[in-house]
Amino acid sequence: MTDLVNNILAVYNGASADVMRSGIRWYADAHAFAASLDTDVRRAAAVVAVISPNTSWSANKTLALKAYATMSGEGMGFPDKVSKVTRLFAGEDPDAVVKGPKVTAFYQTILDPFHADVRPVIDRHAQDIADGIRNTEKTRKPPTGKRYDAYADAYREVARIVGLPAHMVQAITWESWREAHGITV
Repeated sequence: MTDLVNNILAVYNGASADVMRSGIRWYADAHAFAASLDTDVRRAAAVVAVISPNTSWSANKTLALKAYATMSGEGMGFPDKVSKVTRLFAGEDPDAVVKGPKVTAFYQTILDPFHADVRPVIDRHAQDIADGIRNTEKTRKPPTGKRYDAYADAYREVARIVGLPAHMVQAITWESWREAHGITV
């Protein structure tokens, strides 16, 4: 096994029963939240996903609710987020708006949390878990291309070992890591 797999497996094995339950439900709950925003779940999942970079889940939900209350991207922070949310509300196809490996994986997993083969979401926490350290913004290099694939493959390997879909392993380890390190964002 690789170091990435061993690190993920260690965090997974340290998860409490409550964390296991919440991690298994996490993406189904995120899907339900998206569905509560809009009858067009594709658009809602895309809005949630494009808002997500460097945003806590609670802030992500608050911003998505704000976006739907105003039907605009105003107040989403970074100009890229404003532009993408605005494009989604203008009717642009979510598949044309959602870009980047992490955001695309997040969108697809929220959209269909019951599909066992969705690409794992490798966010900053998933990367830290696999690396076995808490990176800082200065030391973290967001994974793209082959690096993203290596992290995703490590989560898939742990999923195979423990018998759960990779997105559930990612959610369980994310919840466990946050709890162990007192991370609130």
